[in-house]
Amino acid sequence: MAELTAENLSLRYDGDNIIHDVTLSISPNRITALVGPNGSGKSTLLRGLARLLPPSSGRVTIDGQNIHQLNTRTVAKRVSILAQSNDAPDGLTVRELVGFGRFPYRGWLGQADPDDHAAIERAMEIVGIKDLAQRPLGELSGGQRQLAWIAMSVAQDSEIMLLDEPTTFLDLSHQLEVLHLLETLQCDHGRTIVMVLHDINQAARFAHHIVALRDGRIRFQGSPATILTPEMLEDVFSVVANVMSYTEQPTDRSDVLTSVPYCVPLHPVGVIEA
Repeated sequence: MAELTAENLSLRYDGDNIIHDVTLSISPNRITALVGPNGSGKSTLLRGLARLLPPSSGRVTIDGQNIHQLNTRTVAKRVSILAQSNDAPDGLTVRELVGFGRFPYRGWLGQADPDDHAAIERAMEIVGIKDLAQRPLGELSGGQRQLAWIAMSVAQDSEIMLLDEPTTFLDLSHQLEVLHLLETLQCDHGRTIVMVLHDINQAARFAHHIVALRDGRIRFQGSPATILTPEMLEDVFSVVANVMSYTEQPTDRSDVLTSVPYCVPLHPVGVIEA
């Protein structure tokens, strides 16, 4: 399994650093959630891990190799990224969009071969959208469109999938559909998932490891049960909150009862509750 690591990583766009001296190891075949308030650097860190943003200092490695010293196709076969906002012509069909995930494997002429066609069909089947294959993107609901983009990442066949707020703009039902799909990709298909999430309770439910950022630095990281505390919520999110837990029932993947923490925000720090 590929191991993705940031070592003393700092990142900037034009001016000052946004990410400051971050060291982070992404556990293979696990789900890692990046959480934090707006402007904390979550999306910037994800872009750095994806090789879309060069470090101002430090480095990102995959299996010990500096990711910026590897060619683009080699990295794309190991790591895929799904941005927060994605644009494609509305007339493009689902199958055509999913096919773009095969770009690292195509030759100079860009022609799809039988392996590409098989990977495209497999990705749509895994995601559950084979019946939408011929539908134009412009005819899809927001949830269906997001599943199509995820299928494109699945077709890329990379071990590590990076997703920037994959549930943004979706209603609660479609948010859960996407998160359960990512859980399936990790559990049943061996993918390593790193995703930016705004909902701390969804992160606690679906992630094995949570990384909480504030002001471009990692303030806390660990299992949900370890870091989801009133102290963390006050320090990172500036809210006073109660933290409780519920017992998740066994599923077809596990017969073990699991205790999942969740928080109930009460009021911002410094505001006296009436």
